[in-house]
Amino acid sequence: MTVHFRAVILFLDQFFAVVKSKENFFMIKGKQIYHILLKNEKLIFTVIPKNANTSIKYILLNYINPDALTSVDLKNTDKFHSFTIKHFNFIDHQFCYNNPDHLKVCIVRNPFDRLVSGWRNKIRNLDIPRRRKRFGFSQACTFEQFINQIYRTKEENIDRHFTPQYRFITYNNEIFSNRILRFEDLTNQWNELINEIKKTYNIKLDSMTVNLNNTRHNKLYRDYYDRKLQKLVEEKFERDLNEFNYEF
Repeated sequence: MTVHFRAVILFLDQFFAVVKSKENFFMIKGKQIYHILLKNEKLIFTVIPKNANTSIKYILLNYINPDALTSVDLKNTDKFHSFTIKHFNFIDHQFCYNNPDHLKVCIVRNPFDRLVSGWRNKIRNLDIPRRRKRFGFSQACTFEQFINQIYRTKEENIDRHFTPQYRFITYNNEIFSNRILRFEDLTNQWNELINEIKKTYNIKLDSMTVNLNNTRHNKLYRDYYDRKLQKLVEEKFERDLNEFNYEF
């Protein structure tokens, strides 16, 4: 093999490595357990953490295997999510992208509100005995410290509970979800969706009557931010804000 030929092979290897890295940039790290496929119905539900994730899984499990719910403790959401893994058929970003004939549903949420909910529910209200750190954050961290740490962290390294939402539904730099619901009007939009699904696919899903993992609180999310923190989130989550038409 000549030196010139080896150089060409090395260049091609590096080139395709770069292409592959760009293609996979938007993949969330770890096991892909975000896209639930109902194969026969050609329906895909992308469950984004902190966006009614628990409620959607409950509804889908009740459709797929209602008997399984008799042994579920909804008060422990971590155990519930672990329990549901064996019941769902999970597929990856590429499958979603390559099947345009499927109805692909996801729920998005105002990034400012989602971050407050994530900090309160996953960090500050940590109820795991003898555990004082989770997802890289100390339970004692203030909201200001939380936002500053997220801002300093590379996007691809931010934990899934806080990472920008577009990453869950993007492949080849394109959004593949074709039905995006808004958390802020979820009850109405979900009920419209299931009526449409019933007519089109002849299947019945439960109404969205309550958020089973209700982390809402009386204090408005805006009250947690000063101008500095607002600017940090606007910069770090710029694509979410623009893609899903949210603002502070």
